[in-house]
Amino acid sequence: MQERCAAALQAAATQPALAGLSVLERLAIRPSTETLYASLLYQFVAFCKEQTRSWDSAAALDAVLVLFLNHLFLLGHGPDAGSQTLSALGHWLPELGRATRTLLPRAARCTTAWRRRVPPRTRLPLPRALAGAIAGLLIHQGLPRAGLLVLLALVAYLRPHELARLRARHVVPPVPAAGPAYAAWGLLLGDSLTLQPGKTGVWDESVLLDLDPWILRPLEALKSALQPDALLCNLTPGDLKARFEGAATLLGLAPLRPSLYQLRHGGASEDLALQRRPLAAVQRRGRWQSETSLRRYSKESKLLAILGLVHPDAVAFGQSVIDNLEAVLLYGLLDPRSKVVLGPAIHALLTSGAPVPAQGRAAASSSRQKPR
Repeated sequence: MQERCAAALQAAATQPALAGLSVLERLAIRPSTETLYASLLYQFVAFCKEQTRSWDSAAALDAVLVLFLNHLFLLGHGPDAGSQTLSALGHWLPELGRATRTLLPRAARCTTAWRRRVPPRTRLPLPRALAGAIAGLLIHQGLPRAGLLVLLALVAYLRPHELARLRARHVVPPVPAAGPAYAAWGLLLGDSLTLQPGKTGVWDESVLLDLDPWILRPLEALKSALQPDALLCNLTPGDLKARFEGAATLLGLAPLRPSLYQLRHGGASEDLALQRRPLAAVQRRGRWQSETSLRRYSKESKLLAILGLVHPDAVAFGQSVIDNLEAVLLYGLLDPRSKVVLGPAIHALLTSGAPVPAQGRAAASSSRQKPR
């Protein structure tokens, strides 16, 4: 009970006390979401002051909001700005609540038209081979745990904050004696003991590592080397993000705007593209509450397009890292016992630090074509 009170008061203290919301009302959403909502609300209020607009009813608010949404649209904002503005008003004005779209019909119609005219800015999926290349480069840079966790985020569809919170006790070994359903390693997410639920507020979610045996022995070794409450990642979330993006840039992946979230997208897209799991299983594994949410992440055809923009040495290198993960972690990438196919571009990267040229495959294929 004391831990719950302390956690609630600490979380509430980090959130701005706008609109006089109570502690539980302010804890209804994550602090990062409330920061976003507060920013949108301040923009809306500033717009109203500049335009000398006010409202005294839901209909009047709807009319002013229509002007504000059109203003954001013409400035080039993405469609998420519209739907997030409605959500922000629903949070800060509890009288609107879940009826926001009903009470503000014109504004809701604007957000629908906005989304139809402008595609949402979703992240591209990161193919498995490219995640392997980034992991291999991190291992070569002396960050074996970071490299292993990059691959874990891929196969388990982990969000970045879920990856950062994983502790050794959250890696749960199998119990084969209990039957086939308990014969796989698993991850425990949204641990109720640490009062950290998942993104959707669900406690003690689980993900089974059932189709990727290549990651199990390194993960088991890491768990065995740590105390139960020790974090799996020995970098801060900011450092892991910077290291991940830096390795991706060296591999020529900067045009993909690399982010840790792309590992989650890539894992789901790979499983769907290779038909390793049915759609319902991917949805359950990714903890998406609706199939509509999943559609934003299942970009199987994008995987081929992305791989076609990357130097073939990077693709082969990444796949070799996955195929020989234990050897890579044990011996290192430049040791002949690691059995990793480097290729000239990757070898040059590891020995000199020179970035791998992007679009290598397209350039190589065009140079081999005979003129017609």
